[in-house]
Amino acid sequence: MKENKSGDNLSGSVIDLFKAYYRYSTLTLAQKITIVSVSMIMFLMVFSLSLFAFLFLGIAIGIWLGRFLENPMMGFFLMSGLFMFLILLFVLFRKMIIRKLRDLIVRKVYS
Repeated sequence: MKENKSGDNLSGSVIDLFKAYYRYSTLTLAQKITIVSVSMIMFLMVFSLSLFAFLFLGIAIGIWLGRFLENPMMGFFLMSGLFMFLILLFVLFRKMIIRKLRDLIVRKVYS
């Protein structure tokens, strides 16, 4: 009879241990999801502001080049050529960029 009660206590303790582990895992996962979400939101905000900054910088350099070359259209063509070259670089090195971003996200999740 005593053995049965100690077995019940043991099974109750194991169940309590699993419940505690489940709660801990849930909290840990929620914390990591929150950290990654906030990091992604901050990245998107910085990316958006950077996009506008580069847009206006490109327009300003295009106007400046147009005045320097005494042909406004040539300044904008040169800037669009520069941007197309940068797009080509991103396309050529996309696997490396994606791999680095993926590794960064995985490190954030598992840190």
